[in-house]
Amino acid sequence: MSSLSHPRRTRRQLSPADRPRPGVSLLLSSLPHLLPGRERHQSAGFGANLRRAAAAIGQQARADGSYLVPLRLFIGLGWLRTCVEKAIDPDWHNGSALSDFLQGQLVQGAVPFPFYEALSRALFLPHATGLSWMIVIGEFLAGMAIFTGCCTRAALLGGLFMNLNFLLAGVPNPSAFYIVIQVTLLLANTGAILGVDGIRNARPVRSSWNGRWRYWATALLALVTAAYAGSHATDTSPAGSVRDPAMILAVLATMILLWALLALLRQGLSHSS
Repeated sequence: MSSLSHPRRTRRQLSPADRPRPGVSLLLSSLPHLLPGRERHQSAGFGANLRRAAAAIGQQARADGSYLVPLRLFIGLGWLRTCVEKAIDPDWHNGSALSDFLQGQLVQGAVPFPFYEALSRALFLPHATGLSWMIVIGEFLAGMAIFTGCCTRAALLGGLFMNLNFLLAGVPNPSAFYIVIQVTLLLANTGAILGVDGIRNARPVRSSWNGRWRYWATALLALVTAAYAGSHATDTSPAGSVRDPAMILAVLATMILLWALLALLRQGLSHSS
């Protein structure tokens, strides 16, 4: 009997400072019981949703591409910044800024590809005002979507399309820099990591680039682009090649070609193992 009563005496001998204190989780879990009926159910539901959201955020933060989330935020802010820059410029409202830019590029011979030069003269210049507003709206939508991770794939493709047009118009900086980053974000599916896409889908993060045919199609398109752009390169020197839009496009296409070949190689090795 003495051995059974010993723990009881020991517990009575504990001082108030030595007694275990309830944890924060226990305190939070007890709060709903202090509320009346309807408020209690609402609070319990909010707490459950909060715990599920915290668990989902923790799971997404452990994904392989989580380290690229700051890069996604950077690109989103970059698009929003250039959108605001154009939106507060009156010359962009009437299309004169875009028209002057295109005419300057054409006069200087800065447009590297003949087909884009013809497209600028026949389509872009006559519709400079409408095109200016399309660019501003496109930059705003791309920036908001990429920053929040909402419809990220479509936003990144839209951003790549705009940067590709800037590069074709003879503006390699910062278009080439943005293209590399956005291709990386697109392949890593970063919109599903700590973004609206991940919360909306609520399923494990995985790349959407499955299937060998996608890799082969990407490799073929990159090979054709690299060959075409390389044939129009005018400066291959170490100092001048970084300012030649055709050379930069050829290098970017070669990088994508190498990525596609590496993806095919990895997929083949995984199937063989």
